[in-house]
Amino acid sequence: MADPVASDLTLAGLVHDLNNVFQTIGEAAELISEDSEWSHAAGVIFRSLEQGRRIVAGIVEAERETADLDPALDSATEFARDFAQAAKLGPLIVRKNLTCPLTVVAPPALLERVFTNLFINSARAAAGAHVSECQIDVSGSQADGTVRILVSDNGPGIDPGILSDIFTPGFSTSTGNYGLGLHIVDSVVRQHRGRVSACNRENGGAEFTILLPGKVPLPAES
Repeated sequence: MADPVASDLTLAGLVHDLNNVFQTIGEAAELISEDSEWSHAAGVIFRSLEQGRRIVAGIVEAERETADLDPALDSATEFARDFAQAAKLGPLIVRKNLTCPLTVVAPPALLERVFTNLFINSARAAAGAHVSECQIDVSGSQADGTVRILVSDNGPGIDPGILSDIFTPGFSTSTGNYGLGLHIVDSVVRQHRGRVSACNRENGGAEFTILLPGKVPLPAES
């Protein structure tokens, strides 16, 4: 059986060392930000660093922490846009349609990882199919204590023959891709007592449905 003290030390050491790496990168970005030619690149690095710090923080956050959907979507959108631009995947547009403020029982950093991986996956698929602009629509609603989130795109869709495999770790249709993005999505959602599924839209593109426990709002004071 694994030594829990050793495991905790390994995690604490990893977080400590990564934060040192983040600090070093941040200081280097600070230097290049003073040059107008590199100020935009420095901004991308700063935003990526913040995303990295949130991911690391999410590793040690309590599993029962709650996250508001709207800011998680905004953070994921910002990072995915930076990634798409750096990887030359083309423009990425995310449109939100939330019926009301929604809160799920999951750490904010992990919820951001779910959407970031979904958005990047859509951007890659769109670019691979030579779609000029990746458009992603996100809608959300809540009923009977469950938050239902739909993430759909205008890409080529998913080959029906591989629909059952896309959440498998290591599975990828792209050369040089580790095939972990959708596996991370599935793992995070299941870890927090939720479910994720995928299908193709009738008018083209892929659609992901995420179900997560929602935080029930307190009744309004009379």
